[in-house]
Amino acid sequence: HTHTHHICLVMGELGLLATQAKRRPFRVCCCCKPHTELTKFEPFNLSQAMLYHRIYHHSLELHMNHLMFLHTYLFGIYFIVASADQIIILAAVAGLFGLYVCLLGRSILLWMVPYLIFAVGGLPFGAWSLHLMLSQQWGWPCWGQLALGASVVLASFSCQLLGHWLHELFNAPPSLMHGFLAAPVLEYISLLWRLGVTKGDRDAILREADACRERGFCLHRDLILRQIDD
Repeated sequence: HTHTHHICLVMGELGLLATQAKRRPFRVCCCCKPHTELTKFEPFNLSQAMLYHRIYHHSLELHMNHLMFLHTYLFGIYFIVASADQIIILAAVAGLFGLYVCLLGRSILLWMVPYLIFAVGGLPFGAWSLHLMLSQQWGWPCWGQLALGASVVLASFSCQLLGHWLHELFNAPPSLMHGFLAAPVLEYISLLWRLGVTKGDRDAILREADACRERGFCLHRDLILRQIDD
């Protein structure tokens, strides 16, 4: 009976640590957070892209963080381009991003229209307007605007990394296509899903994302719990 009681106590302690790891992922060292079994990103397949994205961007807190700071990052990129004082180049960059949004979201293209207006119309317009104001009214040089745009991009990335440390248990494998291009629109689609819009295969993808995260937790349980227990 004593042995059984001891086993129950150990199992209870492990269960408590597991709950703490899932609820408070910031207790796991950022550089020690593991991957799940899914390490590849499909940039033009919406279902696969959303599965990857939801596995590594699971919590509401991280979603709100990325909704803001992915788009301040995007604005910073537009502003860096606008600082060259060539509106045609800015329009081309925005157009290429809009083309990718349309290709990725082709199955829900109608729901992409508000996002296109915002991310391909509003953000570049705001960046160009800020460039004109700084250039014509305040006399900022090109290098000063470049520095400002780069600062916005770096600050946005820093806030995103902080969000991952605070609110996410798993680290996504490095993916320039996801981090630099796809993530902003995937966060918009995640917002639609949270609002109950464009269901499609949403429920199946969310179930698979939850299952993949649970398998990842079981696979890396010792590593994660050792971090929590220290």
